[in-house]
Amino acid sequence: MGAHVDKKGANNVTVNVSPELLDTNKKKEKNNFSGAELVLAVNSSLDFDSTNVNKTDVEKFIRKISMLCKYLQEIEKDNYGFYWDYYVPYFTVMNDKGLTEVFAYIAFACSEDPTVKVWLESHKAEVAGFYKWSDGFLWRIN
Repeated sequence: MGAHVDKKGANNVTVNVSPELLDTNKKKEKNNFSGAELVLAVNSSLDFDSTNVNKTDVEKFIRKISMLCKYLQEIEKDNYGFYWDYYVPYFTVMNDKGLTEVFAYIAFACSEDPTVKVWLESHKAEVAGFYKWSDGFLWRIN
């Protein structure tokens, strides 16, 4: 979630973008996520902004996954392929239901971050609710 971004020096953040991400012909291909990758790279550069620099990795992930899900929802109708049809709806619905925070803490459950363990212990009902929603999610099958 932080690929393509480097911090060099106190006030220099570089976002490296492959020319392939800007190729307008590629954007018409099946299962193309180049726009999402570009938006994620730019959003990842915000990790170095003064408002985010002291946030935890999970808090930064929540910001990025929420933004990514919103972006995917906006461009979903213009894209196609298995990943767009099968996986993207899961993440966009998850975001619409306000479950990205719970998802993020579950994703970081194996980390060594003690705040993640504390959050998961104090939000057992939300975690159970997420798993119930996820288990009941109606996957699109083509």
